[in-house]
Amino acid sequence: MHNSSAMGIAIGLNANSQYEDTQAQLEPGDTIIYYTNGFTNAASPSGARFDEENFIASFSVAIVILNDS
Repeated sequence: MHNSSAMGIAIGLNANSQYEDTQAQLEPGDTIIYYTNGFTNAASPSGARFDEENFIASFSVAIVILNDS
């Protein structure tokens, strides 16, 4: 798993937005997931944040399940 950590305003929010460039070498079968911090900042009714660690764990499990089916 590779995190590019590119910074910038949300894609499509402003026509004049500037973004950092980043590169990654992809291999057959690789998956790209684009997300904003709104995803990892989401909180449960009790206030617990989803955070990046849970995001990575959840998608890692999903990828294993998809590859096994």
